[in-house]
Amino acid sequence: MRKPPAKKFRAWIADLREMVPTKIPVKVRRRPLKADLGYTQLVRDANDAPSHFWIVIHSELSHEACWLVLTHEWAHVMSWVEHDLVCDHDYEPWGRAYAKVYQEFVGI
Repeated sequence: MRKPPAKKFRAWIADLREMVPTKIPVKVRRRPLKADLGYTQLVRDANDAPSHFWIVIHSELSHEACWLVLTHEWAHVMSWVEHDLVCDHDYEPWGRAYAKVYQEFVGI
């Protein structure tokens, strides 16, 4: 499978920002990763207040896998902001956040 071109990847991010906005800014990058397909990290400022999120996605993923990981991680951002980093993959709140991302992004 082919990796998505950078232009397509940036378009996905722009679409997510428009369709499923977050309360805290999100920065997204593709990097070579050894153990993960992707991850999300909350960055705090000098006063320990949330500054922004990093979503990092393995740079060698196929087009389809890259999209799945991006939407998966975007749901983490949404659920963590809404629920103070409660949990990773529970039905409440991550499952609902993922469903919302998927519905908005896919248009169903």
